[in-house]
Amino acid sequence: MAFLYSTENLINSTTLPADTAAYRSTEDAIYQVENLYNQRPSKPFRFTAKAGQWVKVNLGSRQLISLFAIFNHNLQDSATMQLHCSGNNIVYRLISNLTWRQHDLYKKCGVTDQWFRFSVSDATNPDSLELGEMWLGNWTEFSNAKTQSPRADGPQFWTVEHQTPYGQDHDAFLSENDRFHIALRNVNDINAADEIQTFLSAVFQANNRFLMIPDDKTPHVYYCKIENKSDFADRIIYGDANELRDWRISVKSLTRGIALL
Repeated sequence: MAFLYSTENLINSTTLPADTAAYRSTEDAIYQVENLYNQRPSKPFRFTAKAGQWVKVNLGSRQLISLFAIFNHNLQDSATMQLHCSGNNIVYRLISNLTWRQHDLYKKCGVTDQWFRFSVSDATNPDSLELGEMWLGNWTEFSNAKTQSPRADGPQFWTVEHQTPYGQDHDAFLSENDRFHIALRNVNDINAADEIQTFLSAVFQANNRFLMIPDDKTPHVYYCKIENKSDFADRIIYGDANELRDWRISVKSLTRGIALL
């Protein structure tokens, strides 16, 4: 089981400008393209058409990309989704067809290019096509990491409880989210400890957001944040060259939010 993560999303206001229509096929006046990289999968980007839609990303120069992901979409299982790349924004070549998964999906690849395009057709969708968050970057694998399961420990469900002065209950139901407890153990391996500390540092420098694939043999991908910001590890054996640490990292997936108008 390979535990993969990515901390740098190359999609931003420079690679996907909000004021340039050439970077997307159509755009809703309210749910605009900058929502694809606002780190809030609960506030999506919305197309105004359902067939032949696309979003383009310009990295500015040829760069290696090994991971593409989408979080909180409303596409149907009959939708056609593809990822393409190009060096000049004119002739695109197919990287891969994407396999549908409800809400979130990802694709590993290994492509060096400047332009990347995600295209989708979902003509029978009763709603406008929405994408909550899009990720284009590179994955890293822990040399020694595991979770209890490729699936989350959740989901956890949340409500806000209200009561009127006359004792009548009124509950507001909030979006559910998933939680993980990641266990990382290294025995007599300082390099493994440094690897974990590098990961934690990168996550917190990225506004405490990161992409997590608990098992790359399954389709599950999560847009997450780390909850515990201290007390990560117990050092059982001390020493400059020999040490044993047991790391515990609590993670939760970011909420998908409410149904939008």
